[in-house]
Amino acid sequence: MADDWDRAVRKLIELTEAGSIRWETVPRLGGDRDRNLQQIGPAYVSSVNGRRIAVYEYQELSWVEELEKMMPGASKVAVEFVNEALEPIWKWPAPDFRWELLDSIRYQQADGNEFLKSFLADSPAP
Repeated sequence: MADDWDRAVRKLIELTEAGSIRWETVPRLGGDRDRNLQQIGPAYVSSVNGRRIAVYEYQELSWVEELEKMMPGASKVAVEFVNEALEPIWKWPAPDFRWELLDSIRYQQADGNEFLKSFLADSPAP
């Protein structure tokens, strides 16, 4: 089953890079998520096959006894189904390629292709 979710993420990457899927930037997702998860930056949401999918970077917080406080761990990427209020429905298993998906979405949001095309066309060669 995990292989199917990996394939699904790879297909999201392909469709994002082709421009067939467009992602909307959302500052914060709604609803109750694990309080030990801290969203980093915006989330990206799109409708695919009648489902809303959110992709976002997060850190898990854990208690550090010596410091007597919660501290963030390594950054991770979540892919999950959300409802119209951006509340979580179900988090996908941690598929490979999720960082590549997030990178493809961010590149799309930055309009990287258009920048390169116009910048290189307007710039003299070195």
